Amino acid sequence: MLHPDSDRRIREITDIAIHIFKEMEYPQTANGILDFLEILKHEEIPSDFLQKWRSLLAILQDEFTKESLYLQDYRRKYFKEISETTVNALDRVFQDNEVFLPVLPAEKRLHNAMKVLGEISEGILHEEIKDKILVFHLFCYRYLIFVEGILDELARIFYLLATVPNSRIRNYGDLEKISIWKIRKQLDPTPVFLRKFVEMKHIRNAIGHARVYYDVVKDKIQFVDVDKKNKVTYDKILDLAIFIEIEIELEGVLTAFYLILSLLNIYDLIVSSDPVALMN
Repeated sequence: MLHPDSDRRIREITDIAIHIFKEMEYPQTANGILDFLEILKHEEIPSDFLQKWRSLLAILQDEFTKESLYLQDYRRKYFKEISETTVNALDRVFQDNEVFLPVLPAEKRLHNAMKVLGEISEGILHEEIKDKILVFHLFCYRYLIFVEGILDELARIFYLLATVPNSRIRNYGDLEKISIWKIRKQLDPTPVFLRKFVEMKHIRNAIGHARVYYDVVKDKIQFVDVDKKNKVTYDKILDLAIFIEIEIELEGVLTAFYLILSLLNIYDLIVSSDPVALMN
């Protein structure tokens, strides 16, 4: 066996394959993960392991992109960028799993966020909710969760993956101190999923400070943001459908990070002597 606790690692990886990838309907990726179990039954990691892991990531990218006919080009762009950044990070550090300690536990936090957002979506789609204004405010609540809570975390994960091992970030507390503004300034080019961040923040401010006005008849929303001197810095009218499209984009980014972190946890379970998933 590759590790003294290989049996436990096999159970953990099987659980990820079934309860994350199969349940989220990525069957080819799930089957590819299960093929990795054989590695843990042997004495050493095969020389082509990283190449096989990359191939699995490519399978996931294909399944993820084809999952929705909506915004496929955008989904492909940000998924490819996140996955390539992850692969490049692994190329630089290989078995030094300590550099990933600040981000690997984030998988569970992202899972919880996806659960909450899914529950709100179920409420929006519930046939008994016919009040368009109530539905609109539920969309606003989802948006606040994305931009106020989750987006910062995704940006920090990306930043660490893009800068290891030079960043010298060894715990989540260090990572949490880095703002999106700093990340956007230091990373060139700006990550695909952060290129509309300034506008997303204006919309967040409009919602959070109750300067958002929904015209039920026209299905249009006016977002207004002001600075500390009460000067208008953003005033834009969007169709409700466009606002929902922005949310769909954000949800896709969240899902992409969650899935890639799940694969990174599998990598850690196979390669590392003390994997994060078994630390609890």
